[in-house]
Amino acid sequence: MVSIKLEHRAAGGGADAWIDAIQGPRDAMEAVSEIVESDVGERFRTETDPWGGAWAPLSPATLDLYRRRGKRASRDRLTNSRFARVVDGGRRAVVGLRSKVSRWFHEGNPSNRIFGKAPAPRPARPILPIRDGSHDLPPALREDVMRAFREGIRRAVRKVR
Repeated sequence: MVSIKLEHRAAGGGADAWIDAIQGPRDAMEAVSEIVESDVGERFRTETDPWGGAWAPLSPATLDLYRRRGKRASRDRLTNSRFARVVDGGRRAVVGLRSKVSRWFHEGNPSNRIFGKAPAPRPARPILPIRDGSHDLPPALREDVMRAFREGIRRAVRKVR
């Protein structure tokens, strides 16, 4: 969570523009959501978690299933299930995964069964920067997010002035 406190005691000097921009930071939140959504897309392209670890490979049974169905082991539809939006009057950026399959991919599915038969647990392949139920932005992503936030606030101030 980003928390900002801005006080000013005298009118003028541009402080009012900064206060207006921070009270309605839609531009900044849109920039933040674009950065995080882009990072989610990168997770699929590189098949790594947000902290740089490689995903578990697809199982031989999964690869065989793809082969028999004439499909390649593509994660395009999972990649396209990501979304980003700005809510709460422009005060929050929300980035997530639209499909249940993508969420299983992120969280893993220890109780997965193949066609109701033998257990075939799916390992977690983290996509979102969330660990143990909390946000855990890697340092490089945190820097990108803060840079985008600062630039979004600056753009909003220029609009108000």
